[in-house]
Amino acid sequence: MIARRTTIRQLPLTEVVDRDTPGATPVSITTPEGGTIYHTVPLADPATGKRRDARPQWIASTFPLFPVVRLGDGAPWAEANIWLIDMLESKSSPNMLTFASIADDLAAFRRYLDDEGIDWLAFPANKRQRPTYRYSASIKLAVQAGELSAGVAKRRMGAVARFYRWLITEAGFRPANAPWVESDRFIEFKDQKGFSGVIEVKTTDLSIRCRRAEDPWDDRIQDGGRLRPLSSSEQSVLLESLAALGNIEMTLWMRAPVNSANR
Repeated sequence: MIARRTTIRQLPLTEVVDRDTPGATPVSITTPEGGTIYHTVPLADPATGKRRDARPQWIASTFPLFPVVRLGDGAPWAEANIWLIDMLESKSSPNMLTFASIADDLAAFRRYLDDEGIDWLAFPANKRQRPTYRYSASIKLAVQAGELSAGVAKRRMGAVARFYRWLITEAGFRPANAPWVESDRFIEFKDQKGFSGVIEVKTTDLSIRCRRAEDPWDDRIQDGGRLRPLSSSEQSVLLESLAALGNIEMTLWMRAPVNSANR
């Protein structure tokens, strides 16, 4: 078997308790070396519906259609699934299809690790031997060979980077060497009211460039977003300049698109 994503119809969150705790349910785990039994209770108190961990009540304690990332032997990939739960608990109304897609991306990453025999927690001094860089190179080759679309490759690499970022910031993972080189970029934007601003985003050298394909049947002008209509003040300046020039032909030629909105 290979790493894959499966779905649990309903995932009630639980916590481990002593066996004498009221309502405790025994859970048995069998391994080749033997077995063990532990006890759990639902994270939500059946009597009040409140979470036992005192977290906000808008955080769900049961998730339908929960996507589970499984290893090749069928066991859940603990860190990957905990990350999924952590993200789900940050959403008031999580879209489970989105999280299923993230689980698929992590399963694809795990299959690559297993096929190549890579330790996903080992980050040696040689950058090219680190799992993040090896995976990035692999999916870039897959895109070049036509085996993977650029969009899917970008999404998969992004999911892997976010997974490691969570491991470092939230789970206490300390890689021996950096999983990527990070830099800041500033993106200018303008809203519908004409106000402009700049937002700062973080990017890594693992990013997959995804160039949007042009639609040959699209009836819009392919100008890279640089074409815009003239504002009212700009139109007034244009017409005043034409009037000052006294060029009747040019004035009529420019008035037609201004007055009719034709290009």
